[in-house]
Amino acid sequence: MLYNKTKITSGWVKPALFTGFFLASILMQQQAQKYFTFRNTPLFSKDFSEVARYSDFWLILFGHRRIASDIVFIQTLQYYGSIHKDEIDEGAKVSQGDGFGTGLVRYDKLFSYALRCARLDRNFEFAATFMAAALAWVQNRENEAIFLLTDAIDFWDAQKMDTPVFYQANLYLSAIAVRKEKGIAASIIYMEKAIMYPDCPDMVKNILAEIYMREKDYKNAARVVAMNIDSRDPIYRRKAREKLEKIYNLTGAGNRK
Repeated sequence: MLYNKTKITSGWVKPALFTGFFLASILMQQQAQKYFTFRNTPLFSKDFSEVARYSDFWLILFGHRRIASDIVFIQTLQYYGSIHKDEIDEGAKVSQGDGFGTGLVRYDKLFSYALRCARLDRNFEFAATFMAAALAWVQNRENEAIFLLTDAIDFWDAQKMDTPVFYQANLYLSAIAVRKEKGIAASIIYMEKAIMYPDCPDMVKNILAEIYMREKDYKNAARVVAMNIDSRDPIYRRKAREKLEKIYNLTGAGNRK
């Protein structure tokens, strides 16, 4: 008798917990919306269906849109930080440790990852600018970077908000467009503005420093490189130290007393 009661009880406990969790998620969303403005790609829309996967749908249904986007961003970094033998251009020589930021691997899926992440959470501005920078300045795929940024800009423009939102996208778009039309050196003025933002990707600072290095403008190169000395990413901290040492040697400072 006791076994039967336990079996009957367990039959409705799981659905009840599921329903309770679902209702709690909806309640939390409603409470959060009283204090924050969440405007995002609608769940049942063409833009969402073009990029989302089954796992994204369930996370967002329960109100975890930000978590869904964070997971995709982590997957993107894992993908972009690895060497994929089937995506290496013929004739390219790739050594151990090469991959992210080298331009040696095509990363064919990078754009699809980027668009998926950006559309899952429109408030995740860093992901959009980071990936646009990677596509444009590392992978030399300006058209995809421009599409990613204009997709974000068009979305926020359609919201008709009182204050500008995600204005960094316009700045990155200008820099990439100028680079495409006039060459990378011509986009310096926009990149200089971009690195002033606290959430500017370290990659952009590293790229701008490289441009100054090629132009033999070591004073500006050192200024920009120094911004990455305290980067949270050990790779960029290492690159910053190496570049500063190189600049130190090139300018002859190492021989001064």
